Formats: sequence, structure tokens, C-alpha cells
Amino acid sequence: MPAGGVHGFLGPNGSGKTTTIRMLLGLARPDSGQAHVFGVPVPERLPDVVGRIGAIVEQPKFVPTFSGRRNLQVLAAAIDVPATRVDDVLERVGLTERARDPFRRFSLGMKQRLAIAATLLKDPDLLIFDEPTNGLDPAGIRDVRATMRQLADEGRTVLVSSHILAEVQQVADTVSIVARGRLLASGPVADLVRGREQVRVVAPDAGAATDVLVRRGWSVRPEGGALLVGGEPDPAAVNRALADAGVYASEVGVVRDDLESVFLELTAHVGVGGTERRTRPTRRGFAGREAS
Repeated sequence: MPAGGVHGFLGPNGSGKTTTIRMLLGLARPDSGQAHVFGVPVPERLPDVVGRIGAIVEQPKFVPTFSGRRNLQVLAAAIDVPATRVDDVLERVGLTERARDPFRRFSLGMKQRLAIAATLLKDPDLLIFDEPTNGLDPAGIRDVRATMRQLADEGRTVLVSSHILAEVQQVADTVSIVARGRLLASGPVADLVRGREQVRVVAPDAGAATDVLVRRGWSVRPEGGALLVGGEPDPAAVNRALADAGVYASEVGVVRDDLESVFLELTAHVGVGGTERRTRPTRRGFAGREAS
């Protein structure tokens, strides 16, 4: 994955995301193969780079009766970080006003923000968040998403794993998509969805519009009261073809596939046990960039 920005590590539950992250952090040992973080083999040399990594894997653990600040103070002392960092990271995640509250009174969103604050104590270059928005309400999801984007904009690398592809698409610069332990695609989000535009047409006489468009050699698929036209990315050309035939559209626009659509297409070719029904090249787009 490239250094800097948010990288989405995407796949359904059980696809191997958490297991991969645990292996990178030395919490699980692979049966075979090699893993590197910052170019260093792990877990063999994990102590060489662990100070540059902050991670939230599965449910973060804090002392329920301690305040948010006290929990971070204990952690800071354990990892030999100056106590002054505690107030800095609490402010970063918007918990300064609630820092004296006991952890047990925190909402799920506040608990997740405190966990992010804990990862920032070491001022890491790489942050790893495993399903950070699980169980959060829309406001909590928005806050976590904004925090990840802010950290990336500072030049840090943020790896976020999730099975909610639409959510990650709003914040990720690059992604890797996995299923059944297999890497299916990897690269910039824009590259993965590029070339997947379709023209959306709404016409009072959908049947007549379909006949005209099919005769032009374009594919037509009905969806939600509209027609999706494939084979011609220019909405003006589609509208002109209809008008020339005396069929007039009430709405013509462009719709683009999202990561979820890309993911569903890719996983449709993966059989049971990870075997592929047909060969499909993995798409990559990180050439020339430093990797984390």
C-alpha cells in the first residue's frame, strides 16, 4: 500500500482482513509466506518498527472505572510517552470536555475516539483501524471518518479494514479488495471505478426509447423506472439519438458504479475455497510510490 492517505482494506466478513492485520502486528503467525511493514520483515523484526505503528484491532480495552484521561495516562506511562501527549490527543479527537468522565459512561462513538487517541500517543506514521465504525450511529461514523481523513491529510498512512464498501469509498484514496483470503483488486479508487459510467435515461415511453437505443447497438437495462444505457458514455449522444427518432426523454444523466458494484463483479468469479472460475488479472496502481 502507498505511503500517505487512506487505504481501504475491503472484503466481506470472514475474508481474512483481521487475520492479515493480526499477522502484520505479530498477533498471529502465518503458515507460509512473508510480510513486511516499512520494508522490514515481520514479526521477526517488528520491534524495529512497532514505534511507528498505532493500531485498533477488534474491541479496544480500557479500565471501565478510570476516566478517559486516566486510561490514556496509564497507557502513556507504559509506552514511555510524555504525559503532555495525553491532552494533545484528547483534543485531537474532540474528547477534552469529557476527559474526566469514567470510560463506562462513554458512548460507543466516544469509546472509539478514545481508542484512536490511544493510537496517536506514539505519533505514529502508520495507523491501522480494523472495522472502526462497527456499531456506531451515523454521527459516530461521520466523526471517525473525518478523523481518518484529517490524519491522512497530515501525511500519515491510514489502513482501514471494513466490509462496508460504500462507507470506505467516501474517505479512501486507494483500496485493496479481498475475498476468501485472495487479493482480487488493488489500486486508486478512481482507477477501479473508471470506465464504469452508464447513461441513465427517464422517458415517458420507455419501450420506444429502448427500441431506439437497442437499434443503435447500445445495451439497455431497466432499473427503478429508468433505463441504464451501456456502450455510450456521452449523455448528449444518447439524448440526440432519442430526439432524432421522435422520442423525448424527461431526464438524461450519467451514473457511475461504486466500489460495491466493483466488488460484487469481482467476487462473482471466485468459487468456493477461493478458486477462480475464470482468470481475471489483479488491477494494481501503486507503481512509483513508496509503500508502507
